[in-house]
Amino acid sequence: MQESKIILTPYKQPIDRLKRHMAEYQLQLKRAIAAINILETASPDSDSANYHSQQIN
Repeated sequence: MQESKIILTPYKQPIDRLKRHMAEYQLQLKRAIAAINILETASPDSDSANYHSQQIN
């Protein structure tokens, strides 16, 4: 009788897939939070606020 081998593929478990997904988007999330902080603290009439709002859109 031949032994059956179980081949485990990376990210087989749902938690592993979630961890990979979150790692991939961590940098983008940090940039988005930084952009929001800039917009919240900038004066609506400042050039900085207008520049950053154009970059986000």
